[in-house]
Amino acid sequence: MFLHSRNRTADQLKSARSAGLDFIRIGYNASEIEDAFSYLTLARELGFKVCLNFMKTYGVSPEAFGEKARAGAAAGRT
Repeated sequence: MFLHSRNRTADQLKSARSAGLDFIRIGYNASEIEDAFSYLTLARELGFKVCLNFMKTYGVSPEAFGEKARAGAAAGRT
């Protein structure tokens, strides 16, 4: 499943997991990636294997991209 920044709800994630889905890609523009972190955390809590897809990476500097990637990797981990 690809969860896009424009078509997502927590209920959709829960329904997908209940239906047997075990893998999800969450896609957000790089400049807004922090908005995806709550969905990333929820997906991990639900037991999904999760990939975070950065879209429009040209909109951030390489340094900012690195910081955002590290933050995304840490999101949802306890």
